[in-house]
Amino acid sequence: MNNVNMIENDFDKCRDTLKTLLFKNNINATELARAIDIPQPTIQRILAGKTEDPKLSTLTAIANYFSLTIDQLLGNSPLTDTAFFNKTKKSPVISWEQATRYK
Repeated sequence: MNNVNMIENDFDKCRDTLKTLLFKNNINATELARAIDIPQPTIQRILAGKTEDPKLSTLTAIANYFSLTIDQLLGNSPLTDTAFFNKTKKSPVISWEQATRYK
């Protein structure tokens, strides 16, 4: 297999991994783009297979959002269960006493 085919295969695996993560976390490309502050068309191009070389910063942002390594995102290492937990924002719980002392 030549280098071009290996690279294409890696990004095919990346696209498939990203589709799986979006499905399992019940979010779409737009929601992911907003959450990681990446343009939505960038995510769509990755999902459509139109991006052969996404920026490292894009891959890092996606991997961090799903608590993955880039190797896992690229499909070179197995996914962990943490990748499938919904990434909902959590609000801190504080007591009334703490709230009244908040500056």
